[in-house]
Amino acid sequence: MRPTTLVSVFTLVLFAAAPARAGDPDFDRDGVPNVEDNCPETVLTTEFADFSVVAGLSLVGTARQGRVIIGLVSAPRSAGAAWLNAPIALTPDLGFTSMFTVAMPGEASSGEGMTFTLQARGPRELGGRFGGLGYEGISDSVAVEIDTRFGGADDPPYDHVAILRDGNVDRHLAVAPTPFDPTLVPQWTCWVEYDGRTDLLSVYLSADGEHPLEPLMTYVVDLTTLGDVVWAGFTSAASNTNPVSTQLLSWTLEVRDPDQTDVDSDGLGAP
Repeated sequence: MRPTTLVSVFTLVLFAAAPARAGDPDFDRDGVPNVEDNCPETVLTTEFADFSVVAGLSLVGTARQGRVIIGLVSAPRSAGAAWLNAPIALTPDLGFTSMFTVAMPGEASSGEGMTFTLQARGPRELGGRFGGLGYEGISDSVAVEIDTRFGGADDPPYDHVAILRDGNVDRHLAVAPTPFDPTLVPQWTCWVEYDGRTDLLSVYLSADGEHPLEPLMTYVVDLTTLGDVVWAGFTSAASNTNPVSTQLLSWTLEVRDPDQTDVDSDGLGAP
């Protein structure tokens, strides 16, 4: 499960058209692709097969590199974050897939949870501790929350996934119960997928590493309202007692943008 090397690459992939089929609007009657309708996407992939090397990441608060992991929190009353240093340039048609694998070993009653976050404030941001999940107070942001502890009147009384906005952990824009207890399985995988053409954000969760057929939740949000660029990363926080150690095991971020044909060295898909 844990290879000893890290692959951290940006790749440009031009997708070839599928074979012509009768009635396919992407091809003319002679089987020639309609070029105007099949412009190649720019695909930029950042992949951490593990975290034996963390070049390109900013670790904030209690986030620490382990041998092949990033421990976001491992001490009581703490909060940590890990951000990609390179920002993502936001365009109307941008899409992405963020796939990450997490382990939460420890006492299930003491963990708070974590978020995958896109925020426009920079790669050194860290929000509130405890139920703040390291996210509370980070403005100009959208987060997918995986919450493993009941935090009060505004929190659902079960493990859940939710969409949060602008550092507000009390307002759940969309919420769904997790299909398993994230603290009681050896590890789990989450996919956060976004299509800028429809502004649809979809979240999938699995305990066996297989991508589910149906999303756990969807939510419509226009990410361009956050600003011109965002930083992608993770936050987590611990409670008063012995915490669940939120361990990030791997991460792949694929950014797709049909509007971009070049990549700036200062960012992912920057014009």
